Amino acid sequence: VGWLTMIPYICGAIALVVWGRISDKMHERRWNLLIACVLSTGGLVMAGLTMGSWWALVGMSLAAMGFYGSKGPFFSMPPMFLSGGALAAGIAWINSLGNLGGFFGPWWIGLMKDATGSFSGGLYGLAILSAVSALVCWLFLNIHDAATKGHPATQPAE
Repeated sequence: VGWLTMIPYICGAIALVVWGRISDKMHERRWNLLIACVLSTGGLVMAGLTMGSWWALVGMSLAAMGFYGSKGPFFSMPPMFLSGGALAAGIAWINSLGNLGGFFGPWWIGLMKDATGSFSGGLYGLAILSAVSALVCWLFLNIHDAATKGHPATQPAE
């Protein structure tokens, strides 16, 4: 079981590095974050639908790639519009809210498992939250990086 458990985390670790490099090379954060959130959602749904099979391991690996791949684009956004003490406070606020996930995450999974009577329900519950984050990225997250103004990758095509 331990050997199988490490597979999604290895995939996630690779995605963390590769996705961060791709996001940096493209000078683009929003759509990289959106794709990571969509991948997480799809992986969680796949794992829930195929619970107890090898495909569930594939789904959890995809979800881990999305979870960890989103960290690079996400944490590079605050410096795009904050600096100095505001940046430190912003990152502290993000980490404070993230730490609440240590309590509310298991509670939410348990609530969804009890509501559906299946452990798949817990995965679907996480998929709902991941889909909400993708929706927020798509509709509300449009941050322009002043540091990349004038960079060819950020200019519209003529």
